[in-house]
Amino acid sequence: MDEKLKILVVEDERVVAEDIQRVLEQFGYEVPALAACGEDAIKYADQFLPDLILMDIVIRGQMTGIEAAGKISEKHNIPIIYLTAYADAKTIENAKATAPFGYILKPFNNNEIQTTIEMAIYKHRMDMRLRESEAWLSTTLQSIGDGVIATDDKGNIKFVNKVALDLLEYNKDEILLKKINDVFKMVTKNEELTVPNLTYLTIQEGKTSFLKEGSFLITKNNRLIPIDGNSAPIFDSMGHVIGAVKVFRDISERLEAEKAVRESEEKYRTLFDTIAQGVLYFNEEGKITSANPAAAEILNFDQKLFYGKDLFGLNYKIFTEEGNILSSDQDPVKVCLANQLPVLNQVLGFAKHEQVFRWILVDITPQLDFTNSNLTAVVMSFTDITKRKEAELALNYRNLQLHSLVRLANEISTTLDVESVLSNALNALIENTPFTAGSILLLNKKRNEVEKEVHNSTPVKVRNILKELILDKYSHYRRSLLNKHIKIYPLKQFVQKIFTDESPKDVQKSINYCIAIPVEVDSVVSGSINLLGRMKELHNVSDDFLSSIGLQLGLSLKNAKLYSEIRETLKKLKETQEKLIQSEKLAGLGMLANNIVHEIGNPLAAIGNSIQVLQKKIKLEGKLEELMNIMSWETDRMIRIINDLREFSKPRKLNLVKSDIRDVVKKAVSVINQNVELIFGKDIKFNAPAEFPDVYIDPDSIEQVLINLIKNAVQASKEGGVVNVKLYKNGNQHNQCVIIKVQDDGEGISEENLNKIFEPYFSTKARGMGLGMHIVKINVEQHGGSIKIDSTLGKGTVVTVKLPLKRGDNGENICS
Repeated sequence: MDEKLKILVVEDERVVAEDIQRVLEQFGYEVPALAACGEDAIKYADQFLPDLILMDIVIRGQMTGIEAAGKISEKHNIPIIYLTAYADAKTIENAKATAPFGYILKPFNNNEIQTTIEMAIYKHRMDMRLRESEAWLSTTLQSIGDGVIATDDKGNIKFVNKVALDLLEYNKDEILLKKINDVFKMVTKNEELTVPNLTYLTIQEGKTSFLKEGSFLITKNNRLIPIDGNSAPIFDSMGHVIGAVKVFRDISERLEAEKAVRESEEKYRTLFDTIAQGVLYFNEEGKITSANPAAAEILNFDQKLFYGKDLFGLNYKIFTEEGNILSSDQDPVKVCLANQLPVLNQVLGFAKHEQVFRWILVDITPQLDFTNSNLTAVVMSFTDITKRKEAELALNYRNLQLHSLVRLANEISTTLDVESVLSNALNALIENTPFTAGSILLLNKKRNEVEKEVHNSTPVKVRNILKELILDKYSHYRRSLLNKHIKIYPLKQFVQKIFTDESPKDVQKSINYCIAIPVEVDSVVSGSINLLGRMKELHNVSDDFLSSIGLQLGLSLKNAKLYSEIRETLKKLKETQEKLIQSEKLAGLGMLANNIVHEIGNPLAAIGNSIQVLQKKIKLEGKLEELMNIMSWETDRMIRIINDLREFSKPRKLNLVKSDIRDVVKKAVSVINQNVELIFGKDIKFNAPAEFPDVYIDPDSIEQVLINLIKNAVQASKEGGVVNVKLYKNGNQHNQCVIIKVQDDGEGISEENLNKIFEPYFSTKARGMGLGMHIVKINVEQHGGSIKIDSTLGKGTVVTVKLPLKRGDNGENICS
């Protein structure tokens, strides 16, 4: 909780004083004492050190409130507010001399007291902060090592610090209030040209100006001192320039030091540039400050780009002689800096584009200052030993690589199965090379999917990452493969944590890098071989050996794929033969249809004619008339079905007319409802919009489709079940479709039967011919539509027929 403000009340009338005390305490202030005379006011101010004093001007005793305020202000910095009934000019003038923070006339209101007090406290605090800032600024300017001169907007000197006085060789009394041009004069070297004073330019333009290089200050005693510095404008709160401040310094020692450095550098620069060893200088932060031409040549790095980088900032992977990659924490330069001890005869490998291209023998030595206590730099000198190292590694692995290729060829040339070729190849590589794990991926670029994968001891995370990379068209991994480049990847580049706690410890210790080898079939990259091991073994395996692995596997895959294609061709030939047999069956069905038409066609025609005569001669009403109409409709439909059978083996030309499809659906539902034996104990519900656009269809064909579908749904429904027939449209105004859904609540269709349901002669009914759904599919597709069946065992089946609502300008139906 904030400490209460203490306010001393000086008022000679007791009742008024106590009333003021009560008001102040209500506002949350503390009143430590009430004083009735000037002497008490001074005493209580010394004793309680209040935050503010409310002072009446006319009080008891010989001393007025104004006199008491003056004595208190001499000893303490306490804000005072006069609270009085006197407002004459003389009293106010005397009060102003004590710099009061407020003046309240009696009688007063409570809010006025609080407002005046808060404003007085705020103003007092701001004054204190301003005085402190001025004190800090004055002390700072006097203590800094640069000379500082401040002027008003006329160029009159208002402030000068001791450093400036010493450089100018003036004392303070001689310089204050003088024009700056009278005491601050400059020339160029050898007194060739007088340098203009920047102070007036700064005041005129309102921006900082800087001294030109080679400026010399002319002192009072006509000495020349080399200086640099600047002149900056001073702005008031309204943004107006009210003066300028000039800051300058003696740079004699700096110029002498720079000259000494130049002379020293010239002495050893020739040796540094011509030595055959690479040399890098590092500062105490481990950043390169200098590099000789030999270092740039050995490390294949632009000499100008060394500066400001640490050893790992060269964007190389750095390896130990054992093949372990160094982290930045293991930077030998940083080790030398930390221990201040030399690092000698260390062999390091530098890798660019994931392949080691340079081996060097390194000595790193700390440089101390003349006291041998402070580290000033680190020198790294190194020699190129790449040829020697490569010769050693090549000799060790040549025989192993040749042996591995022979074993690989033997393993994969004895099989024609793709899976076996991949598995045998990978196992042979793991058994006969330094690699400890690996995988082979075959890529289907058209579908962008991994077609085949085999692996041996490869961590699951690495396998998953490799599959993601080969499918990512923008990954460096995939681009390198397709460009037929063999690449080495640190496994840490793929995943943060490769192994689980259950991973074998020997595998964890033997894997830190992956080599990706493109597999070519007919000069086209079809996949990758990914071999895993430690860098110690991997960096010496030649590209020729790795390329041979990819080519050998590619040849074997080509042979295996040719064999697979032959098998696939034989399979397709067999399927074609089966389709030919089925086509012959359909042709036989056409001959059977002709016999049916010949034997049944005439009796049906007679029945149809008789019905027409009866309809004309007999006047039927109600149910009897509906039954007679159904007999007429169904007789006509039977004749059309017989004709359809006759034309089953050849395309049927539709009779497309503008139709109200709701009537077609209602007619099909009505036909099924008249079959009492079929519909008994079940119900059909038809749901369609009140308004529906006409559709170009063959009504007879669509009616036949719907009767087949609804009949099948009713037969599949359970007792008491309901078949739902729903008609609606979807799509936009340019591409709309009619949707007819027939849903039952039966036992559903098995997946095996669902795949065969549209095949001719397939039926699960004892008395069915197996042509119904085949004809349904043909009729729907002739309309430019589609049919889809979704079924769940135990829940039922939904058949969705999609037909085009409109026809295009060329007469074709539009529905997608």
